Amino acid sequence: MTKDDWDKVFDIEVALRIIKHISSGIYRRPAGPLRELVSNSFDSQATRVTIDTGAPEFRTIRIRDDGLGMTRESVEKSFRSIGASQKVTFPERFGGNRARRLVGKFGIGILSCAHASRDILIQSFVDRDKPGLEVSLDLNPYFEFVNQVHPLDSFQFGTVKYRKLTNDDHRRGTDVILDRVDLREAFHAMISSPGESSVAWPSGPEQDSGQAMEGLVRKFADSGVLTMESLPGREQILWELGLMCPVEYLPDGPIADEFLNTTTRPVIRRLRDRAATLGFKLIFDGVEVRKPILLPTPKKVSSTVDQYDASLGEDVKVWTREFNLGATSERPVTATGYLLYQPNRVTPLELRGLYPRVSDVGIGGYENSFFKGIRTENPIFRVSVSGELYIDAGLDDALNLDRSGFMELDPEYRELQKAVFTWIGPGTSGEPGLSQQAKSASTARSKRRRGIKREIRKDEQERKTEHYAKRAGLSYAAHFESTPAKVPRGSPRPKPFGSGIKADYRSISAYPSGKRTLLLVNDSTKTVDMSPELDNPVLAGVILAAHRALGQSSRPAELRRMFADALASIV
Repeated sequence: MTKDDWDKVFDIEVALRIIKHISSGIYRRPAGPLRELVSNSFDSQATRVTIDTGAPEFRTIRIRDDGLGMTRESVEKSFRSIGASQKVTFPERFGGNRARRLVGKFGIGILSCAHASRDILIQSFVDRDKPGLEVSLDLNPYFEFVNQVHPLDSFQFGTVKYRKLTNDDHRRGTDVILDRVDLREAFHAMISSPGESSVAWPSGPEQDSGQAMEGLVRKFADSGVLTMESLPGREQILWELGLMCPVEYLPDGPIADEFLNTTTRPVIRRLRDRAATLGFKLIFDGVEVRKPILLPTPKKVSSTVDQYDASLGEDVKVWTREFNLGATSERPVTATGYLLYQPNRVTPLELRGLYPRVSDVGIGGYENSFFKGIRTENPIFRVSVSGELYIDAGLDDALNLDRSGFMELDPEYRELQKAVFTWIGPGTSGEPGLSQQAKSASTARSKRRRGIKREIRKDEQERKTEHYAKRAGLSYAAHFESTPAKVPRGSPRPKPFGSGIKADYRSISAYPSGKRTLLLVNDSTKTVDMSPELDNPVLAGVILAAHRALGQSSRPAELRRMFADALASIV
């Protein structure tokens, strides 16, 4: 096509402060460019967005929504000078869904795709019964001149062309087509990176209700892999889009109901339901995207202690908190958060920490300045905790331009940060902080599991000793109670195991001899009693074998007593 084929052609001018963020910040996460386009669709009141990556070549990526569409006027005002977006210039066009709060405000979403494709085509329809608009963005000038314009306030980022487009399908919404995705850029290298797939990518109709997404999350958790970076590139993007975007949770997310109580259950259910009120669905290569959060992350039953520990579920702690700060100020801060502590490590490690959301959209990652205090407060708590913080008011202006985090000098941000740290760290009057509560839970768990280990060891000792006893011609093996190491002051001290029993080494034998008896053998009843202090069943077996052998000698009592005395000097 020539220039004459288009109704209008004009240049994109972008302030350098925005160029800086487009050049670096937007791409801190692989899914960043696509997240920006999804956010644009969300703001345009779309109820459904589909992303077709063109796998496995990934050369043409299409993002389609059923939102409000773009007019000629909005195209010109949006791209002539980036920084005053149509969402700010035309606020009346974005008020259809009161449950949604505006995500974007800088107008850089479409330009965030510069490092994926230099040729972007937009096909947009405002009215189902009227022609739409085709817009072509050529972003090559940015790559040609970006290193030559540092002294200027702004420069030509690219060229915009638009023209009328027939609407034969009577549709409303917008298609963004990233054409000829640049093979030289990191985005293509990442999305096409290979690996063992954990997703049942549909070849036909799309998946319903997030089954494929749930399969990815559960398979990933069951594999024991620590980081999502081990996934193939396309699955990394699927996972990140689920984390970042205002989509629904999986049916059991974010926390399984069995770990909630009467205090936490209403809050978690409210967070679970709020995404449904947004009326927003995202489909990625036929897979319905959901938030990939299923807590607590499972720990494989890998030890005998785990099999016997009936209280494992009680070790998981869930806390919720509503924040309402500066209610009388011009910019009050309101937020709702939850934290979950589990005794085993949270996996993948990208879920460790506290994830902030503004306007239901994820900001940065789980490890952020909200969570700094945890690192010094309780290192074990840090790797075993996962939570989210929904910020509903007060921090919009504190967001960095690229939404990778917050401006930490913002007073409202600092106020919320302080409140979160108080909740997690020192706590409030009459209520210890979560870190201390988790530490107490961990201590109680360790004590309980030490007791279980003792019981398991005792059972194992009894089983082995019974085996040796049968081989020695004895039909029964049992423990006496052991003598406590400590008794309360003033209480009578329990008698040691075997005390008060006269050993004649004919019918009753005590090994070793003296005050410290570990094994009692009664030949008349064919029984053996073992003290729990004898923690070596093999030694018990050796004693029983010797006892049986010496019983067949001409002097059984004398030789058994000599054997018991000898044991007393070495055991």
